Order: sequence, then structure tokens, then C-alpha cells
Amino acid sequence: MCFLSEDYPKVCKEVIRKILDPGVDGILFDECLHHAPTLLCFDTSHGHRYGAPTYANDRELTAALPPIQAR
Repeated sequence: MCFLSEDYPKVCKEVIRKILDPGVDGILFDECLHHAPTLLCFDTSHGHRYGAPTYANDRELTAALPPIQAR
């Protein structure tokens, strides 16, 4: 669950899309980005440096989510 991995944010977006597709009025997007107890990712195959912060792309993920339209 490394946000710096190119694949993980794509999976997150797909899952969130499945949640939103039925026409929900909103989604609480809060503690899912807590990250404890993990703070660093040491898997350089994700395309980042050794020991990169696991939370580094949180803003990019939330910015890429579709807006929820008021009904």
C-alpha cells in the first residue's frame, strides 16, 4: 500500500469509483490515509528512492477523485 507506486493509486481510484457508482451522496475520506504504523517504503521497485514516505502522494490521489455532484 505505497502511494508512490504507480499501480496503487489506480487501484484506489477503481475501488472508490465502485463505491460512488451506485449514486451515493458522498464518501468519508478520512482515516483511510492514516498510514500508521507504516511511514516509509523501502521497495524501490515502486519507482521511488529507498525509504520514501508512504504518504507522499495522498494529495495527488484525492485531487484525482471525481467530484460528487449535488442532487
